[in-house]
Amino acid sequence: MSEKNGSNKILNIRVTKIVRRLDFGGYHPTLKGNAVQVWVNIPQKLFDDYADFQAQIGSVADEIIKIRKTEADELVSLSIQKTDKKISAKEFDKSVLKVKEIAEIGIEEQKAIIPTVNRLAYEWNAEVLSQHKDQDTHFTADEFAMLHDKLNEEDPALYEWITRNVQQYIMDHRSGAKKNLRRRR
Repeated sequence: MSEKNGSNKILNIRVTKIVRRLDFGGYHPTLKGNAVQVWVNIPQKLFDDYADFQAQIGSVADEIIKIRKTEADELVSLSIQKTDKKISAKEFDKSVLKVKEIAEIGIEEQKAIIPTVNRLAYEWNAEVLSQHKDQDTHFTADEFAMLHDKLNEEDPALYEWITRNVQQYIMDHRSGAKKNLRRRR
């Protein structure tokens, strides 16, 4: 396309951040009026970052489940060996403690990853929820962490509702669900 055909005009389009209000009244009527402002047209990198830390969270959970399953399998095996008198009661007790110790070490190693992944989530949410022109609606990662801790104590389902709906607003925007777009067939 030549410059006469407008190719430079298309490159000069200024994309603005689109922000939608997420009112907590959708969670419960008594919370109506409390809200966050969700940046819905996030760049692909930010979208990918979300997928990355979600995958990390899933990986930690999968590893903990795997460790617990291995522990249970080994404990069953030890019980069978004890019942069949292949090991003494003393060997059984010693082996059970060892199996549990190994499992706890593995779980603690996995749990050590969680604060880093949580920090990524807090930073991501702070960025997505801090693009409205009203600076009073913005969050820092530390403030989002405090929100998480507060809601974890008072109403964990509300925190889940907020984060699920933030992601849903972004997905709806990406899919055109809230744009009233007619799809060509």
